[in-house]
Amino acid sequence: MSDLAVVIVTWNVRNLIADALTSLFKDVADAALS
Repeated sequence: MSDLAVVIVTWNVRNLIADALTSLFKDVADAALS
């Protein structure tokens, strides 16, 4: 792969992980507050 492709893939994976962690954190926070 070209360097650009690696950067794009890495960025997409990072965003997916960030979204998953954000969703998980919200679920935990909601459970803790309820």
